[in-house]
Amino acid sequence: MTNGGLLLREDILDTAYVEELYITPRNFLYQMNRIADEKDELKQEQENDLPIVTMDVIEQGVPDYVGKVARIMEQGRVDHNRMTDLELCNIIDGTILPRYFKDSQYISIYLLSESKRANICEVLLRESQQARWTKTPGPFLKGKNVTETQLRRCLCLPQNEKLPSFFPAVEVKTAFS
Repeated sequence: MTNGGLLLREDILDTAYVEELYITPRNFLYQMNRIADEKDELKQEQENDLPIVTMDVIEQGVPDYVGKVARIMEQGRVDHNRMTDLELCNIIDGTILPRYFKDSQYISIYLLSESKRANICEVLLRESQQARWTKTPGPFLKGKNVTETQLRRCLCLPQNEKLPSFFPAVEVKTAFS
């Protein structure tokens, strides 16, 4: 196998056996890429008395292998509600910035002061948090989640500084206070 994970034909010594085993290239690709789960382990137990073959067994001895992380990555569990940096930057450039530069032909994030960029950051961060808790989409992010780090990247704000608060703090009283 190459560094990129490509299985080369010349690396398989007994090609006749592999072709007999998998029959078609499509079946071979399916078997090489199928996701291992509990059903697969049960099926292996029922087929024969040999030990179950799992990723932990196959990857045994690989220096940076972490089984839990590998299984999550294999399952493809990603947050489809998370907005990419590119989508976020396009919303900022196409929807938000024109509101600040109504009569100007030059529209750029770099022309805004840091305090205005921080204000945009806080508004979008609050919209994302509100959408997450109330399950209602906001006007800009359409219900997708963004992180403060993403917002700082798209708005060219320093990563380690605290955002100035443009909204008044709300005191929440509970039955225990």
